Amino acid sequence: METRQNYMTVPASIRELKKIEMVCRSKGQYRLDHAVSKKQKTILSAFGMDAFKRSSKSMRGLMIFLEG
Repeated sequence: METRQNYMTVPASIRELKKIEMVCRSKGQYRLDHAVSKKQKTILSAFGMDAFKRSSKSMRGLMIFLEG
């Protein structure tokens, strides 16, 4: 099966990232509410966030940026 490298537009990528749900735990730490999809992993890897579970602080900053 062929894959296209430019199949995600900016609005589509933002919509896909908004689907990620995180739950705030004690001391301001965030945990994933459910697993991250393959598309979401691809988008996050473009930001250098391959180890997603360990980079919740980076994700929080990205969420603030997208909302702003």
